[in-house]
Amino acid sequence: MLENLLLSYNYRNYDLYQGLFDTSYRFYMSPYYLGVFNDGVTPPPDPTYWTSELSTNADGTQSLIYYKTLAQDLSTMRKMFDPANTKELKLSYSASPAYALSPDTVVYNIRSIELSIILRNDPSTTLVVTDNFGFAITQVWLIRGADQLWRIWRWYDKTYGAGDAN
Repeated sequence: MLENLLLSYNYRNYDLYQGLFDTSYRFYMSPYYLGVFNDGVTPPPDPTYWTSELSTNADGTQSLIYYKTLAQDLSTMRKMFDPANTKELKLSYSASPAYALSPDTVVYNIRSIELSIILRNDPSTTLVVTDNFGFAITQVWLIRGADQLWRIWRWYDKTYGAGDAN
């Protein structure tokens, strides 16, 4: 499954990419960013690409959490995979062995992730997300569907030393 994710990015294969996800898929933004967007000053992410919901924190306070639905993620990725928009797109990472939460749910911790994007219309703008220290910055949850195929169900971003995204 994760090999196909890597292939879909590096070969910009949108059809392969979209087939990797469960219909109830959500990509949760890192708690690091949640603090930034809940500071009362920073404008929230564009609602075209992010959904928000109120969540109760461990200390009883409430804050907004942000996630992408499958439709929002696919819209973003369709644009990112289009060679008219990106000159270069590369993904690499190291994943730990999966651990099972149930017979139909497994979790991977992805370490040493690097995503490099060079925009076609502005080659001087390069986005590189990297984790040189090997901390678990992404957690990918797979579920097995009724058709017995594994699909990505939840994606928890844990960049910038953020705590547990669950």
